Amino acid sequence: MNTSRQTLTTLALLVGAFAALGSPASAARPPREFRSAAGDLLLRIDRGKPPATECRADLARVEGERAKLWSRSLVNEVAPDMAFIRADAKFVITLDEYRRGGARNALVIYGARGELLRHWTLSDLLVDADWPHVKVERKSLVWLEDAEFAFVQPDRFEISLSWNRKIIVDLARVALIDQPAAASNGPPPEIAALLWPASAAGNDKSPAVDDAAEESTAETDELAMAEVEEEVPSLVDILSDIAQGDNPTDTNPTADATAESANTAESQTTDTTATDAGAVVVPQPDPAHPVDYIAWANQFTQSDPNAIAIMDAAMDGIIEFTGDGPLYERAQAGDPAAVTDPQIVAWLDSNRDALKNFRDWTLYDYHGRQMQSSDGMMIGVLLPALGKLRNLARISAIDARRLAATGDPNAAVDTLLDNLRAGKHAGQGVTLIENLVGHAIQSHSSDTLLDIVADPASEAKIDYADLAARLEYSYELPPPARQVIQFERAMALDTMQHAFEPGLDGAPPKPRWDKLNMILSMTGGESNDVMTMIKAAGADYGETVSGINRFYDAAGAAFQNPYPNAVTELKSLESSIQAGAGANPLLGALAPALTRVAEVTTSSESRRRATLLVTNLMAFKQANGVFPESLEAFGDRPFARDPFTEAPFRYERTADGSFRLYSAGADQTDNGGLHDDKKTDLVFWPRPPKKK
Repeated sequence: MNTSRQTLTTLALLVGAFAALGSPASAARPPREFRSAAGDLLLRIDRGKPPATECRADLARVEGERAKLWSRSLVNEVAPDMAFIRADAKFVITLDEYRRGGARNALVIYGARGELLRHWTLSDLLVDADWPHVKVERKSLVWLEDAEFAFVQPDRFEISLSWNRKIIVDLARVALIDQPAAASNGPPPEIAALLWPASAAGNDKSPAVDDAAEESTAETDELAMAEVEEEVPSLVDILSDIAQGDNPTDTNPTADATAESANTAESQTTDTTATDAGAVVVPQPDPAHPVDYIAWANQFTQSDPNAIAIMDAAMDGIIEFTGDGPLYERAQAGDPAAVTDPQIVAWLDSNRDALKNFRDWTLYDYHGRQMQSSDGMMIGVLLPALGKLRNLARISAIDARRLAATGDPNAAVDTLLDNLRAGKHAGQGVTLIENLVGHAIQSHSSDTLLDIVADPASEAKIDYADLAARLEYSYELPPPARQVIQFERAMALDTMQHAFEPGLDGAPPKPRWDKLNMILSMTGGESNDVMTMIKAAGADYGETVSGINRFYDAAGAAFQNPYPNAVTELKSLESSIQAGAGANPLLGALAPALTRVAEVTTSSESRRRATLLVTNLMAFKQANGVFPESLEAFGDRPFARDPFTEAPFRYERTADGSFRLYSAGADQTDNGGLHDDKKTDLVFWPRPPKKK
């Protein structure tokens, strides 16, 4: 059935006119109601009145066997203009044009239990060629006038816009398909003013919050880089603790670059970075006219001001647990008695506002915060208190365990899917530490999800085929390492232009030893030893800059390879700047431990694939009564392959009717599912015991 925007608008006006007759002006506006094509499903929406009340909706079957299907708050500030309900009640789609909130929630999809599956802003849906057709009427952006809407089999929803363009949603993947190339020029000014009003920026909390709430990129506390329960290196460690290669290489940079001037270095490296594998072109340094690398990086941190405000509200609203410490530890480990203990439940309830803001944050466009630095250098940039985001994810995971323990594993799953989206969001910032925090949030959340799936009480209540499909959408990793390390390149190049001063009469730049010593002390390394090595190496500006670019070009290329090849190349790279005639001690002090980054991000991808694989295995059993004999049941689906080896995960059915599943891990060796100080297998099933 096709429905036009004009017909819906006319009906809405008539309903509004009749409702107004004989009603006092102060009466509450009636709820909006939308029915499925057959009329048997009714969506009733109570308008929100921000900030006092939120928009809420109830979906019910009103014919035949009547039943309330779900109730929840909607993301819209007031109410969506339109809603469409698929005949089987598995999807509800809302569309909005009203004010800026309508542009932010232009198209939203909810699932069979009311769970938020996806939301698109107007900028996500429209491209350059569409904007001339959008009208500004008072405070609304009208783009659906005379459009037609239809659920199309199989699993599609189509919007036929009045200018002969279709927006098609694949409901199976919850993704746009056949979408034209993304906008490059953006909307015209009068539309942009509604999408991103200048006043919004004024309401944003400044990124430069007080020192107690921030962390320096050179002095970050306790942030996650690997296993869920394991404390991880701070950024100081990432910057200075470079993993030594097992087999140092004799490969050195070309010797003829040693005597090059700064200008030659610039001309050599510009083309190199322009073809960088991460598609991020890093400008080259100039001690005479320093590049503002912070302003350059801030081009990539354009976040919706609402995202920043909601993120701050979430972090500021955290209530720390002050009760029994061992009880908290048992709750974190998933002990049902602990997560339902009145102390824990009361604490979780005290964090409801913070958790709601944590979830709502993922609905807004976020790419990190605008960078600020007291000394103008990237190495001194302050980051938000990322540990608080990890803490929110942990609180949310305990709440999910409480939901599962009280008989609602589906609500627990919904909570953890929100956590997975939050992990990707956290990792969208441009710095490596933000990226790794995002991976850590996702790793913790996926482990919690697998624990809940492993509970026999959950099996009869969870639709695993549905969960597997939702995970395909919700579980997306943060940006790849090959992209993020280009900002590490920028930090190293920025350091060069501050550590050297222009030479006189065309001479190459000269080291500023006091500045070098200060910079090295910020990395947490042994600055005196490194300074001795730098002086011995000659501290040639041109060669050092060229070496930095060659290092990151090679690293970007290595990260595109499968893990076995990537880690070999990265170890060789790290060795090359630490030993031999080609050593680059300054780069050695600044470069992150790339081999470790490869291990952590590959471990994160291994968890993602294994989580998808486990849910698909459970779905197979629900459909067939038994688990498959082998992973060949899933054909060439990527989630069945171990990213550490690119071979299938280790899988076997067990005598008790269950299965074993594990990854070879970082050493790429099958150790029979053992994980200890020497053996790195990552065991996913049966669930490994929690660390004490």
